[in-house]
Amino acid sequence: MAILDTTIVAVALPTLAKDFHVTVNTIQWVTTGYLLALAVVIPLSGWAMHRFGGKPVYMTSSCCSWPVPCSAAWPGRPRPSSRSGSSRASAEA
Repeated sequence: MAILDTTIVAVALPTLAKDFHVTVNTIQWVTTGYLLALAVVIPLSGWAMHRFGGKPVYMTSSCCSWPVPCSAAWPGRPRPSSRSGSSRASAEA
């Protein structure tokens, strides 16, 4: 599933670069942050599901999708750490 997610992000890079008026080299940080967030959260979410159960973990990850930092992440310069927060929460689901 992570490979499919990575492919989707990679296909979207040129469109993101065009929409945000930046070069592809700049927008590639989105992919880097996304992959790092997935690498950290996938094992963590497995542990949490085993420890607390599926429903509480799913409900917590649904509430923690970080909409405010993600929406504020691109007014002037890229802030990949804010963008990777949404992938961290969605990877838990």
